[in-house]
Amino acid sequence: GIERMSEFASESGIFAAPNLVLWAQESQVGTDDVGERASANYAIGQGKLAVTPLAAARLAGAISQEGRLVDPWLVKAVLDPDGRVLRHGEPGSTRQAIRPSTAGILAGMMELAVESGTADEAAIPRVKVAGKTGSAENPSGAAHAWCVGFAPADDPRVAVAVIVEHGGSGGAVAAPIARDIIEELLK
Repeated sequence: GIERMSEFASESGIFAAPNLVLWAQESQVGTDDVGERASANYAIGQGKLAVTPLAAARLAGAISQEGRLVDPWLVKAVLDPDGRVLRHGEPGSTRQAIRPSTAGILAGMMELAVESGTADEAAIPRVKVAGKTGSAENPSGAAHAWCVGFAPADDPRVAVAVIVEHGGSGGAVAAPIARDIIEELLK
C-alpha cells in the first residue's frame, strides 16, 4: 500500500536530498490517497508522486549497481593550468537501498524496454542500454516526458534522467535525448 511505499522511499534514501553542497529538493510519495488503485498508480509512477530528475538518476544508478545507492559528487578532478591532476573527486558514500535480486530484475526489464519496448529510442549501436520511459501527469498542461537509464548495461558507467516539461511521450521525446547524453558521456 501507499504507506509502505512511502516508508520504503524514506528508509531507502533514494528520494532523499543528496549530501551535496547545493540546493536540492526532496522527492516525495504522497500519502493522502490510499487503497489499491492509488497503490497501483504510485507503483507505475502516477498519482501524487513528486520525483526530481536527480532522484530518478540516482534510482537508475542504484539499479545499475545491484541496488547500491551512491551519493553523487560534483567534481571529477581538480587540474593545474597544465592539465595535471591535483586532486581527484571522491564518490559519496554508498548504502544498500534495493535488494540485489530486485535490482537485477529491474535492470533486466529496463534492458528489454530499450531492446524492444517504449525506450527503444534510447538504443545505441554496439552498447547495451537499460532504460525506462514515462509520461508524468501534469494538471496544468501536456504530460512531462521522462526517460531514465544507464549504460553500458553489462558494465554500468553512467546513469541519466531526462525530463522534458510538457513534452508528452517519454519514448518519443525524452529517450532520444537520453541516448544522446549517454553517447556523449561514454566517449
